[in-house]
This record gives sequence, structure tokens and C-alpha cells, in this order.
Amino acid sequence: MDVQKDPFVREYSQEIMTKEISLRELKTKGYLPAHPYVVKMNAEIVRLKAFRQARITEITSASAAEVAARKAAGESGQAQEPEEVTKPNIAVVSAEVARLAELKNERDVNERYYNDMRQQLEVSELKGRFRTC
Repeated sequence: MDVQKDPFVREYSQEIMTKEISLRELKTKGYLPAHPYVVKMNAEIVRLKAFRQARITEITSASAAEVAARKAAGESGQAQEPEEVTKPNIAVVSAEVARLAELKNERDVNERYYNDMRQQLEVSELKGRFRTC
């Protein structure tokens, strides 16, 4: 399987890119590297990159096992079963899917929180303008 076509690798890459953009936005707003938001964002990026690399390693090792099984089948004249990689893969994939769903939920909650806070800020700015008149 092509690594770039894997939906998990693509999803991890998209999440990483989104987090890196958010991190850049925080830095342009003047947040220091020690700020909790920046630290949290960096940790999430590192974790997502580790998940993506683990998935890439899993795909490439599964592909190597398939190639080896095909070679062995071609040499012996019999079709052999590839190494038992599907059961561990299912557990890893289901754990990744669960974690991805959790991350999406967390992102949605944070996005709603951000929008609420932004709306409150706009309201307070408008109230401040009316008070000065």
C-alpha cells in the first residue's frame, strides 16, 4: 500500500498541519515558548508525528511481509499465507481511530469555547465603546 494514500497517514498529516498553523498563530500573537498553550500545542504535534511515523512503519513492514510471502510462494510453487499482521494491525488501527475521534471531539469543544470567548470579547468591546460616548 502506498503510504501517502493511507487515510490514517493523511489524517495525521492534516492534523499536524492544522496544529502547526495554530502554533504559528500563537507565536505571532506574542505567546512565549513556555506558555501553556504553546507547550500543549508542541506536545500534540510531537505525539501526532509519532503516531504518523508508527503508522508509516506499520504499512512499510506489512508491505515487506507481503513481498516476502510472494517471493516464498513463487520459489516453493505454493501459495503461503503472509505473516500474521492483521490481528495486531486491527488493534492498533482501532486504538488510532478511537484516539482520532477523541482528538476531533476535543478540537470541536475548543473551537466552540474559542468562538464563545471571541463573541464575549466583541460584546465587551462594544459595551466599552458605548460607555465612552
